[in-house]
Amino acid sequence: MRIHKAIIGILVLIFFLLTPSVTLADYFYGGPQAANQILVEKFVKDPGTGNFVNNLGPTDNKFSADQEIVFNLKVKNTGDQNLSNVSVRDIFPQFSDWVSGPDGASWDGGTKTLTFNVGNLTIGETKDFQVKGKITTRENLPSDKSLVCVSNFASVQADNVSDTATSGFCIQNARELPATGPSTLPIIGIGLIGVLGIYLIRKNSAV
Repeated sequence: MRIHKAIIGILVLIFFLLTPSVTLADYFYGGPQAANQILVEKFVKDPGTGNFVNNLGPTDNKFSADQEIVFNLKVKNTGDQNLSNVSVRDIFPQFSDWVSGPDGASWDGGTKTLTFNVGNLTIGETKDFQVKGKITTRENLPSDKSLVCVSNFASVQADNVSDTATSGFCIQNARELPATGPSTLPIIGIGLIGVLGIYLIRKNSAV
C-alpha cells in the first residue's frame, strides 16, 4: 500500500512538472487565482503645497476648522476585459462634510457617503474624479484634543470585481485662549507705594 501511494505521489509530481500551465496552488485551491481587474486610488490635496498625496500624517501639513478639503479619485480597468456599471462609494470621515463632486452624485448625510456612477471602462482606461469637502466648525471639534487624524474610505464596484482605498489627513484644533486683562498686582503695588509716600511726607511735615 505504501509503495502504491509513493508511486501515485511521484506521478502527480511529474504531471505538474510537465504541465507549466497548472500549478500546485491551482490544484489545491480549485483553479487559477484571478488578478485584480479594477483599481481605485485616493489622494488628498496638501493644504500647504497644493500637491495631491496618498496620506497626510501628524507631522505633515494639517487642515483647520472650516477649511476646504479636496480629494482626487482615480479608477482604472487593470484587467483584460471591458467593465460596465462601474460605481464609486466615497465615505467621508468624522468632522468633515461633502461640498461638491461628479455630476449625478448623491450624498447621504446620515452615513456621510457619496455615491456616483463611473460608467464603462475599457481595458487599461483610467478616469479621474475630484471631490470637494469642508472641515467642520471649531465648535464641533473635540475640545480635549489639539490634533485629530481621520481617514477617508473609497470603494469601486463593477460587475463582480471591486477594490478599496483610503486617504488620511489631520485637523489642527487650535482653540483661542480667553482674553485676560493686565494683572492687578502691579496696580496694587503702585497704590501701596503711593500711600506710603504720602504718609512719610506728612510725618516729616509734622516734625
